[in-house]
Amino acid sequence: MAQSASDQDPLRRTASTQLPEVVQVAERVVGKPAVTWERPQCGLTAAHRYAIRFADGSAVFVKGAADDQTAEYLRVEHATLKTVGGTFGPAIVSWLPGERPILITEHLPDYWPADADQTTRWRAGDVGAVHSALTELRTVTPPADMPLAWWPDPTWHQLVDDPALIDAGLCTPEWLERHGGLLVETDERAQSRTDCVVHGDVRSDNLCILPDGRARLVDWSMSGAGHRWQDLIMFLPTVRLEGGPDPATVFQGEVETVTRLAGPTVHRAMHFSDGPEWLGRVLRKLAVINLDWIAALLALDPPTTGQRAPLS
Repeated sequence: MAQSASDQDPLRRTASTQLPEVVQVAERVVGKPAVTWERPQCGLTAAHRYAIRFADGSAVFVKGAADDQTAEYLRVEHATLKTVGGTFGPAIVSWLPGERPILITEHLPDYWPADADQTTRWRAGDVGAVHSALTELRTVTPPADMPLAWWPDPTWHQLVDDPALIDAGLCTPEWLERHGGLLVETDERAQSRTDCVVHGDVRSDNLCILPDGRARLVDWSMSGAGHRWQDLIMFLPTVRLEGGPDPATVFQGEVETVTRLAGPTVHRAMHFSDGPEWLGRVLRKLAVINLDWIAALLALDPPTTGQRAPLS
């Protein structure tokens, strides 16, 4: 049934009580009183997020837009979940459009590798479950109206001329002089594709493992039609950072795509200055992992002979 104009923005029309506004909306939509509502320790945007449990033991997850940016993220997430929800992501319970939309989905309370204490604990079989999910996701044809996923422009022609690459300790001057041209050429050969649905932000705090061992992905705000290897290539360095295998032992193809997708990560590590110190260390380690991966795929000597910090 179509909504009236007064129903277009549920956050603005909700009465003021002790409950967060999005929790009130979820109560009204689901038709049950909330017993508990908890803000998860996840998400880097300003969106309102709550895991809500009702008196009958059922639960939902509600996410409400807080600004124009999170409103657009939610529209993207909702559009993609219409295709993949219930199989690769949470099923949609309700969608309330408007200037500040609200998305209500099923709650996924099972095992989350990224715990609330910011510690990642991969159990035996968990990474394999994610690989299996991404393999299946690559078979999903995106709808004709699905927006394109993020895809970077070539960046290595700028990176190899930037002294910050060496200053950050990511490679030696000799290595860059020998191989910089090859990095640029490899980057320029990469081709974008739009042949499958891409999550766009696969990492440990955006997925859970169900009791049957299958992986489900959450937070589809960066999703779209994109390159079939994009999710896996972006995921593997984060797993390595968390104690997993060397990406070069898992994925040996698509060196052009690996090089293209690594560029923004390396650039961010080179110029990181505005943020917590721990994030700067993480970004540098991810850049190191990506550079080592590229070097292995191209059969190059290691980017630096210097001592590196542990990756785990």
